[in-house]
Amino acid sequence: MQSQWKETMAGGSPEAERAEFAALARAMMLVQLKNAKTASARGVPHPVDRAFHVKSTLATGQAELAFLDLPGDLRHGFAQPGRAYPVIVRFSNAAGTGQSDTAPDLRGVTLRVRVSPEESHDLLMTNFPVSHARDAREFVEFAKATAGGPLARALGVPRLIGLFGLPETVRMLRNVLTARRQTVNSVATTTYWSRGAVRWGPALAVRYLLRPAPGTAPAPAPPDDDPDYLSTEAARRLATGDIRFELCVQRYVDEKLTPIENTAAEWTERASPAEAVAVLTLPSGDLSTASALAQAQVIEKMTFNPWNTTDEFRPLGNLNRARKAVYDASAAQRLGYRWQSDPPVRNAVAGAAVRAVFKAVNRVVPWYRLPVRLGLLNLEGLRYVLRARNLFDSEVREAPPRARAVPPAPPGEEVRVARTSDGTCNDLSAPGMGAAGSAFGRNLRPVLRPDLFDEPSPVLVSRELLRRDTFLPARSLNLLAAAWIQFQVHDWVDHARYPLGEDDIRVPLPPGMTWSNRPGDPPGPEMRIAGNIPFPGPRDNPMSPVFQWPRGGCRATGSSPSTSARRSTRRSAWTGSLTTA
Repeated sequence: MQSQWKETMAGGSPEAERAEFAALARAMMLVQLKNAKTASARGVPHPVDRAFHVKSTLATGQAELAFLDLPGDLRHGFAQPGRAYPVIVRFSNAAGTGQSDTAPDLRGVTLRVRVSPEESHDLLMTNFPVSHARDAREFVEFAKATAGGPLARALGVPRLIGLFGLPETVRMLRNVLTARRQTVNSVATTTYWSRGAVRWGPALAVRYLLRPAPGTAPAPAPPDDDPDYLSTEAARRLATGDIRFELCVQRYVDEKLTPIENTAAEWTERASPAEAVAVLTLPSGDLSTASALAQAQVIEKMTFNPWNTTDEFRPLGNLNRARKAVYDASAAQRLGYRWQSDPPVRNAVAGAAVRAVFKAVNRVVPWYRLPVRLGLLNLEGLRYVLRARNLFDSEVREAPPRARAVPPAPPGEEVRVARTSDGTCNDLSAPGMGAAGSAFGRNLRPVLRPDLFDEPSPVLVSRELLRRDTFLPARSLNLLAAAWIQFQVHDWVDHARYPLGEDDIRVPLPPGMTWSNRPGDPPGPEMRIAGNIPFPGPRDNPMSPVFQWPRGGCRATGSSPSTSARRSTRRSAWTGSLTTA
C-alpha cells in the first residue's frame, strides 16, 4: 500500500512561512536588478528581465499534449485517457542573462496546457533531476550569491558559507557545476525533470519528467561558431518533421526514498520508475514565418508559475510553495508594475548615520524648528523609521498558497491612466491597498488583554478626556474640514454592526450610574452596544481586530481572532477604534 505524503511548513505555521516567502520574493527582485546591471555592463542598457531562463531557444503555441490509456488511480481532472489539449511550449537556457548557447548552463522547458478558458496548467522543468537547493531559502540565497559580475560572486560565496556552512555550500556548488557541464546537442534529445513534487488527484504525489519519445533522431555535436545553435537545430528539426516527448510521472513512495520537502534529493528510477502518461507533440513547421516569430514574441511576454493549475495538481514542498510569491514578484517587476530599489552601499551607510544624528538632535530640537533643508532631511529620516518600524499589515494574506486555474492578468491600460471607483490599483504593486473591502493598516501592534478591556472604564475616559465645560471654538477650521472629519469618522469608526440585542458588547458603568439602552427601557447598571459583524476570513489572524475600507457608503466591518473570543475582541475594537484605525 502506498504511503501517504505530507507537507511541513517552515517556521511551524503557514503564516510564518508566508512571511519568509515575502522576504525571499524581495530578494529575488534584487537578483533581477543585479542581472540587469550585469547585462548592461558593456554600454547597452538592458531592462529588468526574468531572474532565470532569460534566453529562449524555442517557443511555440502549436504543440499538443495527448494522454495515453491511464491506470485508474492516475485519472483525475484533465488527465483522462485519450484527451488532447493545446500547449504553449518555451525552451530556454537557465542563466539570468542572455549568454551564448555554447556557455555551460542548465536548460529548461515550460508547458502551459490549455484545458479551457477557465483552466490551464503550467509545468516547469530543467534538464537535471534535482535542485541544488534543499528549500526556498537556500535557492534564493544561492541566487543572490551568484548573481552579478565576478566581484559580486566572489563576495557571495563566503556569505553562503556563513549562512549554511562549508559542506552545504560545497554541495550546492558541486551540484550546479555538474548540471551545467552537461553537453546539450538539441532541446529535442534532452530529458527534463520537475523541481519538486505535485499532487496528482486527492491522494497521489508525483514528480514529473519530459523525455524524448522513442525513435528521436540524435543531434550533431554543437558548432563553436553559432551562439544560437540550439534554436538553429530545433528549427531545422521541425522543418523536416514533428518533435515528440513523453510526459512521465514518478510516484511518491515514502519520505526517505521520495522526500516531499527536500528538492535536492533525487527520486531515482529504481525507487520510483517513470510511467509515461501523455505524449507532447510539436508539429513540423517553419519557425521563420512572420506568424511564428510574432507568436514567439507573445510567449516571451508571458509569465509562468507552477501554481497556475487546479488544486488537484497543486505543487508540494517548501521550494514549490515559495515559487508562487517569488515568481509573481519577479514577473511583476519585469512587466513594470512592481518595483524594488537597490540603493548604493554609500547611501545606506550615510542614511543610517544621518538618522542616528537626527535621533539625538530631536531630543532637544524638533524637526520644524530646524533650518528648512535640515528639517526636510530630518523628515525623510522620520519617514524611513516610521515605515520600517511603525507600519503593520493587518490584511489577511493567503497562507498556505492556493492554486489558481487561470493565470492572473496584468493590470490593464485603464488602471494605469485613470482611478478606479473601488480604489483598486492605486498602487499597481499592491492593487488592494486602500481599496474597498481591504483591511486598515496599523501603526501599533494590538495587545489583546480581555481582562483589561474595562480598565479604565470607557465611561471614565469619556468624562475625563472628552467632556468640556465651556465651548472651545476651532478658529483654524472651516466647513471643508468638518466634512472631511465626518467622512473619516464614518470610514474608520462606523463599522457594520449586529442589531442591538443579538450580540452586544457590554460595558459596566461606574457605581451610581445607570443607562437606558433603548428609548423606554428601564435604566440599568451596564451599557450595551451592538457588536461589530466579524471580518470575513480566517479567525486566527494575529493582527485582529482589524477593519475594512467600506464597500458601499461609509461602512466597514471588524474581525475577531476566534469565534469564542469574538465578544471581547469587538469590545476592544469599540474602545480603541479612534486609535487603531
